[in-house]
Amino acid sequence: MSAALKSSNVLVSEYQKLVSDTDRFRAEEMTPVLLGLFGEVGSIMTTSKKLQREGSAFIGYQRDVEEELGDALWYLTALCRRLSITLTDLFDEALLGPGFTKDIAASAEPHRPLSQVISADQIASLDDVLLRLGGHAARLLTIENDRQQARPILLDFTRSYLQAVQASGVSFAAVLRGNIAKVRGRFLKPDPEQL
Repeated sequence: MSAALKSSNVLVSEYQKLVSDTDRFRAEEMTPVLLGLFGEVGSIMTTSKKLQREGSAFIGYQRDVEEELGDALWYLTALCRRLSITLTDLFDEALLGPGFTKDIAASAEPHRPLSQVISADQIASLDDVLLRLGGHAARLLTIENDRQQARPILLDFTRSYLQAVQASGVSFAAVLRGNIAKVRGRFLKPDPEQL
């Protein structure tokens, strides 16, 4: 079993590595990746709408929003591959500047004693964050396979995505672990030693 699935923390670089071989689109195909990302943002919005409509009767909210956020991250990662950007670099650049608070925490990982903990400042309501995320997803539909043109739009989307994760009230590690298990289970032949 991968260290990313056993640990309480999930390295973004490990996530990117573990999901890369589940990408069935050709390396030059941008349109299905962009459409998929846009669709997954819509699914996140649908989950939020169900929560508003059903309230506490929507017992599957956490599971559903974790899955949809994971699916959106998978498409974001696939888009980054096509633009030759690592997810770690994208997150690092997106979190620079105002709007995010950074702190250092003691880590539970024996060989990684410190972690950087980052959260969005003055997070808006989930609805406001999701509307902003949808707007940034729509802007992504206009990019071409040009790193210089795509990067600022991708950074805006990534900031909104990370705010949506926080506003949703779910564990980002759980989002990554769940998506790794889902896509590797669906798109890769099982390793008998891991069954």
